Amino acid sequence: MSHPNDHAAAEIESAPRRRRRRLLLNTAIAGAVAVGALATSGIGTAAAAGHFEVVAHRGDMADDPESTLESFGDAIKHGADGIEFDVRFTRDGTAVAMHDDTVDRTTRGAQCKGLVDELTWAILSMCDAGSWFGGSHYPVRVPRLIDAVTYIGSHSNTVHVYLHIKPKVSQGQANHLVNVVKSESMNNARTDFVGENDTVLKRLRKAGAYRLGRMVHSKKDWKHNYPVMVPFSSGTGVLGSKYIKAALGKGDLVLPVEGAPLSVSEILKTGVNGLYANNLEHALRIVGRSMPADPAPPAPATVLLPLAAPAPPPPPTPTPTPTPTPKAASSPAATPEPTSAATPTTAPGDPSSAPPTQPPTSPPTSPPTQPPPTAAPPKNG
Repeated sequence: MSHPNDHAAAEIESAPRRRRRRLLLNTAIAGAVAVGALATSGIGTAAAAGHFEVVAHRGDMADDPESTLESFGDAIKHGADGIEFDVRFTRDGTAVAMHDDTVDRTTRGAQCKGLVDELTWAILSMCDAGSWFGGSHYPVRVPRLIDAVTYIGSHSNTVHVYLHIKPKVSQGQANHLVNVVKSESMNNARTDFVGENDTVLKRLRKAGAYRLGRMVHSKKDWKHNYPVMVPFSSGTGVLGSKYIKAALGKGDLVLPVEGAPLSVSEILKTGVNGLYANNLEHALRIVGRSMPADPAPPAPATVLLPLAAPAPPPPPTPTPTPTPTPKAASSPAATPEPTSAATPTTAPGDPSSAPPTQPPTSPPTSPPTQPPPTAAPPKNG
């Protein structure tokens, strides 16, 4: 069966030049309108084309301490489409990434106890947010909202951010949240402000939040119309097919949370177009995508072992220096004997009776001694 676009292409190809130009222009305008409609519907062209949004819940929290820059970094590296984390305020008004209302579970430190909104940022910034997860390998800190948004924005141009605003924020706090996101040029389709109720979302909208989402804890919450809907419930009723079908029909992005109550495989059967994943690697595998291979670790610094010093060459064989024969004091010079003769005869009692030294003979010529071959340097492992 031919595709409708095939007929359009054939019509354009066979049309006169002037009409062909008009047809091309109309086609381009129609395409732009369609893309714009998809973008404003809150789902985006990728989701409309069958894209399944995998959001790393609190970052890649199966491999790293949750809601830390380390977990956000691994979520980006491992191929997440989005990153979700919760936002709370300290006593002195600093927005931080923290899921629980207390710091007891996910931090360690002498003063790191109690409610987040009862601690100052000066104290919370000193808490260890990683050793509970992996011992001394994770001496990491609680990030502020500005730290998290800056980090994600600087490490990816495409990963979406889902900010779960947990408490009942004032209008001033809502303004602060939106201004932080604006400061990093992220108050656009990349960032969703997800609220628990309409009061919070109205304040965020008033503050200028570009895109909003809502948590869905009960069936009645489906009546609210937001571009992102996040079902989270202990019962399966909230994921009824009629609610999901209606939301998808409006162009919403529906993102159930893994384990609340369905598994990744069960979520896929509901027909939604995304999810919050507690185990990113597992979720990507179930939806038919594999995590990108980790880049090869940098080569360790090459340790150059000292080369074995070559053995010094043996000293050259010295050439014997001829010793002159001492002359007799009272006798004429004797005729030297042939070189093959033995020691010459001298008169008894002659003071020069010391046996003369034999004339030197040239030593046999031998090839110059070669230094032993230098040992090959050991191979570095």
